[in-house]
Amino acid sequence: MQLRTVLVKLMAQRALHRLKSQPIEPQSYITRPTAEMRADHSADLPLAGAVNFRDLGGYRTRDGYTVKSGLLYRSGDLAALTDADLNYLLNTLHVKFVCDLRNPEEVAESAHRFPADSLGYVNLPIMRASASSDERQVGKALFSGDIAKIDAAFGQTYIGMVDNSAAAFGQALKIMTDPANLPTIFHCTAGKDRTGITAALVLSLLGVPDATISADYSLTNLAYDHVYLTAKNNRTYQATGIPIDVLAPILVAKPRWIEGVLAHIRQQYGSVEQYALTKAGLTPADIAALRANLLE
Repeated sequence: MQLRTVLVKLMAQRALHRLKSQPIEPQSYITRPTAEMRADHSADLPLAGAVNFRDLGGYRTRDGYTVKSGLLYRSGDLAALTDADLNYLLNTLHVKFVCDLRNPEEVAESAHRFPADSLGYVNLPIMRASASSDERQVGKALFSGDIAKIDAAFGQTYIGMVDNSAAAFGQALKIMTDPANLPTIFHCTAGKDRTGITAALVLSLLGVPDATISADYSLTNLAYDHVYLTAKNNRTYQATGIPIDVLAPILVAKPRWIEGVLAHIRQQYGSVEQYALTKAGLTPADIAALRANLLE
């Protein structure tokens, strides 16, 4: 074990040395939605303990509709919500349901604080059948310090999630088809990867253009400091002994990753709608209900 620790430290030092010549600049990946992409609405929500929490409403569709505000919220970890946050979510935003996309280990380590009878809750772990293979490739890429290799390997984990966790994504989308579950919060740990894919799927099914979906995804970079600290304080990650800055290249939200998901779905399944129908378990009535509930 001691030899492994030494080797990890040596590889991490080499990776950090190489990464210094390729600085991480989260702000450079942000595309702020234009007026053509999003209707005016208040995006600032007074939550002290939420990570990367925002309203998914206001986006314009290709056919002239707008995603309703105040019905879908995307977020990171909710364990640090304050009492004031809980009161605001339950009594001002009137949240009815929380869809937790984290793995059981993450939930056990960092459970939310909502009173048990205050809303609906479901844990839908987005697990990859190829997780060990994907994660080994990401680990190798991270230790190489080569940004191009890191980007490619991490992008492949998104593809793995889409292909291998379609049923869980489908269940999350089905929750949104029932008006009794709205407003809904869907979240993971950082509100970036699993949450980002879920947001991309629902926005695409509602008719929001890819460029807008990519812009929404990129807004996670506004919360980069919080995402960084969330990863740094994660016990599972701490146990690896890997310096947090080695992980930094995959803590940003690079639009190419979510764009790669949409491209893969269309190449593999024909369209996002066909993916939802044939892989994720939705019905035409489910998709119609999503649009009826969430568009105006």
